[in-house]
Amino acid sequence: PYNGKRIQVVRSQLALGQNRFNPGAHSKHTESTVMRIIASNSINKQRGVSKFGLLILAILITGFFTIGLKVGPVYIDHNLITGICQDMIDSGEATNLTIAEVRERVSNTLRINNVVGFNLNNIRMSKETGNPVITIAYERRVEMFGNLDVIASFDTVLQ
Repeated sequence: PYNGKRIQVVRSQLALGQNRFNPGAHSKHTESTVMRIIASNSINKQRGVSKFGLLILAILITGFFTIGLKVGPVYIDHNLITGICQDMIDSGEATNLTIAEVRERVSNTLRINNVVGFNLNNIRMSKETGNPVITIAYERRVEMFGNLDVIASFDTVLQ
């Protein structure tokens, strides 16, 4: 921890009777006093995280986890819904299905995956040049804490 050159310089200054704090005066410091001064200076130069820094870090990590655990499922549910509809389009099933049948298939999958709070009327289907186009447009509101809410707005068009 101690810098060897610095200790040698201080020892040589002591041997010459020099005071490093006041170069013109003779030193009255013993070697042990100088070592304590060096040790206290090196303690002040140490680096690390203080208790206050750890507290701030814990608050930030807790905040990110809280937001992630509340908002993350909303996006997971949306990806599930769009995945179901995209699979129906990719396999060609959607060309022969009515909107009621598409909504029923989505409803069955949502029930299996325990997704609640989704209004099936947010799924609309149209056909352009014989190809199905499914539009999923809705908003989800997630309460964070107190009167602070997060609103996620989705408007996905699948072809």
